[in-house]
Amino acid sequence: MDRISLGSDEGFWSVSRITEASSLPALRTVFDERLICYNQDRRHSSIGQIPPREHLGQTLSACESEPQIAAAS
Repeated sequence: MDRISLGSDEGFWSVSRITEASSLPALRTVFDERLICYNQDRRHSSIGQIPPREHLGQTLSACESEPQIAAAS
């Protein structure tokens, strides 16, 4: 599994944060934070080493700059 730094000495899937969760809600919070980071902020090699949020912005900008095709009536 890929491990990245989040500005600390802990990896992306920090075992310490997972094992230190004292309850199921706390564990869910840890996973929610990690998934948000992975799905929005972490750079991905498959999209040119940029975060998905940035890739989405670029894609939407490209779509907006293309001429719209009129619906055939």
